Amino acid sequence: MYQQEEEEKDTTASTVVISVASKLALQTASQSWHDLHTLRIVQLLTPPIPSPNPTPSHSPFPPASPPGPPLLADLPP
Repeated sequence: MYQQEEEEKDTTASTVVISVASKLALQTASQSWHDLHTLRIVQLLTPPIPSPNPTPSHSPFPPASPPGPPLLADLPP
């Protein structure tokens, strides 16, 4: 009788461990899937928009050729 109760406790403990582990794994997988899905939605919602300006305004580099009439330095001598 005592032996059987001890075995039941062991089974319950291992079931709890398995349950917690699987919940944690599921939560982690779900979270990473959610992050990937969110990232994908953001990528889909912000496609590269072709603009008349060759570089985006947030680029640290100046445009390769400024729009409008050529500058004095750009004219051939």
